[in-house]
Amino acid sequence: MKGCIILLTALIALTGCNNNRMLAHNFTSQHKVVSPALFQQAQDEANTATKTKRHVAATKVAAVKAPAKKTHRVKSSDVKKALLAQYQSWKHVRYQLGGQSRRGIDCSGFAQKTFAERFHIDLPRDTLSQLKAGKTVSKQHLRPGDLVFFKIGRHTRHVGIYIDDNRFLHASTSQGVIVSQLDDAYWQRHYWKSVRVSGVQ
Repeated sequence: MKGCIILLTALIALTGCNNNRMLAHNFTSQHKVVSPALFQQAQDEANTATKTKRHVAATKVAAVKAPAKKTHRVKSSDVKKALLAQYQSWKHVRYQLGGQSRRGIDCSGFAQKTFAERFHIDLPRDTLSQLKAGKTVSKQHLRPGDLVFFKIGRHTRHVGIYIDDNRFLHASTSQGVIVSQLDDAYWQRHYWKSVRVSGVQ
């Protein structure tokens, strides 16, 4: 760079004033001199771009290596114990449509609260939404924790939670929170569907 500047100075001195501007223009066009500030800015931008590429590459590698999260599952024996404990805790709490407390609770509210308190699983609030909260299973393959649904009349739907040996826990409209038998004539007649919620084995 020093050699270029000395050469430019010598040439200007030799050619005189009239040719100074033209010579300077031609020289700077051929030798594009970059100021230290601009050079530093370009270098900083290049470093930033390199760091960004490295970060993106590292993120992709981490995503590939990261193990899949395991779904927490509760064993059937533990589910049964949890449901019986829930029954003892809520035994004979009266039925109340729309209720969600010990002053009164309805069937879907009780199912939602049981899954939240005992299994840390969030169920929807209403019966029809709970029907879509898992996969359908047959009555012959029920396991503890499966939701059992009933059609009572034209528009009424009822839900309970299967325990074992044809027993299910629910909030009955006439007796409040109780354990009933699936093979009881009334419940046999109105049985509709069963659903297994993910997270409960």
